[in-house]
Amino acid sequence: MTPTYYTPNLNTPLVNKVICLFAGLLMVLLLAMLHGIVSALNPIIYLAVVITIGFGLLMGIFYRVISKIAKIRDQAFVFYSGVLIAVFGMFFSWGSYVLFLFEGGAYVATNYFASVGMLLQLNDLGLAFKTLYEEGGYEVFGFMVRGNALIAVWLMELGIVVSTAFKILRNYHVAPFSERYNKWYPKYTLLQEYQSMPNERWFLSQEGNSYVEKIDQLKPGRATRFGRISIFYLPHTSNAYLLYENVERDGNGKKEQSTPIIDKLLISGQEAKEIIERCHGKKNFFLDY
Repeated sequence: MTPTYYTPNLNTPLVNKVICLFAGLLMVLLLAMLHGIVSALNPIIYLAVVITIGFGLLMGIFYRVISKIAKIRDQAFVFYSGVLIAVFGMFFSWGSYVLFLFEGGAYVATNYFASVGMLLQLNDLGLAFKTLYEEGGYEVFGFMVRGNALIAVWLMELGIVVSTAFKILRNYHVAPFSERYNKWYPKYTLLQEYQSMPNERWFLSQEGNSYVEKIDQLKPGRATRFGRISIFYLPHTSNAYLLYENVERDGNGKKEQSTPIIDKLLISGQEAKEIIERCHGKKNFFLDY
């Protein structure tokens, strides 16, 4: 049998991309407001690093969720637009921080979204940052952080947010998508842990005339190193896809690192249904595929 693999259709409708960007901007505006307020209230500059990492993590995770809901099949679009939104998020976080310092927390909480236009007036915002540059924006051990030291802090924040979002977004994997039904293929993970394999040829060379029979030939995996099989299956479709990953698990059984060996191999819908039923495939949560 000649193997065929899933190739995503990158022509995601423009309206889906617009919805994704719009929802992403709304999300990042809200997170930026909260980050700016928390940063202004935070009395410990070292804690600001943890807060900023959390800001970048939430932006990356939420944008991946939005991209999934918007049915974005273009992995590059999700990555580059997400990183750009992270940059905007840091900009609006600084704006929220400035508004809090000059207008107070009550003003930011009630007028932040109405003040977005004001934040885009770079001359006024620049004057506010100039004031902070000269008078200081953080206090460490009784000393105000100002001047070039303050710029270094802002650049560090930007670097943390963008790099954190970068790590989250680069792991956005496109699951098989049905253009006919306008749906993602649900992912089913088999409960059995199989032996790890050296390459796809090894699996394809196993005895059996069907993929169901080949899976039956596999031996159980080890506790810390094994193979995991997942099936992307959508009822009423003729095609389905098989994913085989080699998984390494640490001694505590908490951390896993997986490497795809067979990445979305085309199989028939009937075979997929039989594999799921015979091998007890468990349907994954929507955001897990």
